[in-house]
Order: sequence, then C-alpha cells, then structure tokens
Amino acid sequence: MKNKFLITVSILAIMNAVPAFAETAKSQTQTKPEISETGNIVEDAKTAVKDIKKDTSKAYDKIKATLIGKENNDKNTTLEIDSKYTANNIIGQPVHNSTSKENESVGTIKDIIIDRDGKGIWVIVADGNFFDMGKLAAFDYERIMKINSNGDIAAPLTKSSIDNAAEFSYENKDYSNRVLVIPSNGLSVSKLLQGRLLDQNKESMADIENILFKNGMASQIIVGFDKMLGFGGEKAVFSFHDVTIIHDDEKLDFQMSKDKSAQFETYKKTLTK
Repeated sequence: MKNKFLITVSILAIMNAVPAFAETAKSQTQTKPEISETGNIVEDAKTAVKDIKKDTSKAYDKIKATLIGKENNDKNTTLEIDSKYTANNIIGQPVHNSTSKENESVGTIKDIIIDRDGKGIWVIVADGNFFDMGKLAAFDYERIMKINSNGDIAAPLTKSSIDNAAEFSYENKDYSNRVLVIPSNGLSVSKLLQGRLLDQNKESMADIENILFKNGMASQIIVGFDKMLGFGGEKAVFSFHDVTIIHDDEKLDFQMSKDKSAQFETYKKTLTK
C-alpha cells in the first residue's frame, strides 16, 4: 500500500508539472540556474532521500484483529498490531550494516528459524544476489533482530561476514561442517506462514496470515477466515502457545484443541448475528 501511494503521488506530481513545463523551459533560457539550498547538490539529494525514508517509515499498517481468549468465558478483545514486528514485514527486509556510516544494505532476510516454543534461533540472510541464486547464511536471531524507529533492520553484519559464514540449506542431506540445516527442534517461519489453522479433527478453520514477534519470541499468530475469492474476510489472533504445530505431509499447520476449536467457532457465529 505504501509503495502504491508513493507511485500515485509521483504520477500526480508529473501530471501537475506538465502545464508549467513549456513556460519553465522558456524562462530557463533567460534566467540563471537555481542554486541548491546548501550549495551542494549531492548533499541535498542525500537529505531528500532521508526525508523520504522518514516519511514512509510512518506508513506501517496497523493490523486489526480479535484476540481469542485463553478460556471459554474470556471476553474477546480487538487489537491493533504494529505490522513492523511481524514475520511478513521482517522477511524480505534488507539488512543494513549498523557499523557503517553509509548504513549500507548487505543482504536480505529470507527466513526466521524458531524452536517449537516460538523462540527465535536463527535469521536466514541472503547475500543479495539476484534471482535467489546467492548464498544463504544463518545468524543468531538476537544478533540480527535490531529494528530501528524507521522499521529498518540494522545488524553488525558486513558483506564479508556473510561471505565467510557457513552456508545454510533447507535440505537435511546437505548438512556438513560448512553447511547448516534446520535443527531437529527448528521450524521455518516462511513455511508456517503457508499453513492453516485446524480444529481438533484437522479440518481447516482459517489461513495463517502472519506471526507477531515480541522479545525474541513468536508471540501470536494472526489468522484470516470468511474470505471471498481470497479477499476481505475477518482476522483473529491466537497466542502462539494456545495452539500446537503439527506436520501434515510436507506442510506445517497449527492445530487447536477441542475446547479452543469450540471457542473459535462460537466467536465466528457472533459475526453473523
């Protein structure tokens, strides 16, 4: 949404500039070029980029969803979740070198590996090559996950530290002294985001839409349901520890207990009244 807004603004700016273009071109032959405010065009450009990043950093969506209580008699609460700290925002973000004055981008976050309790283990970083053909490397979650006020992920990583790190593979057969794979108690968050919320009979009740992280832990899962052709619908939130992660063929899904399934079904019925 943020990108679409910026593109729209740019197009409108160009359209508004067209009527004045001919007059401007004519006047430029009669007047001296306008002087940069600071006298340094390069510095002005850098300032403009910083201002744009500052403005767009405020555009993170608030996810509105209903928290399903722990007990049947708990009152469901409407939440506003800052998407800045969710898996869908973190995965795909560039990683900036926090030790560099230029704050250079050194890679992109490809995945997060957590244990079954939701604790962050590794952050998988791609070295930035095109077409996902570059190297993947695993770094300690607590070392990487430093999100600043702009929503940027800054870490003490350099391109050479990625080059020198052991490679990461999703294939267990690739494991060696120089290649790391997901540990036996580890789970790929990218894969969890493709999963479903199941009832006690493994019937699908909702799709997993996002995962919220707090204090180094997967804290809550955000699910979507009652969509029309994949759009719209409602959102609900469950504590990460109120559901169980199960393997279904090659998929990872979240399963509710019988009581939690009944509680969720009761909530869904209230939406139709």
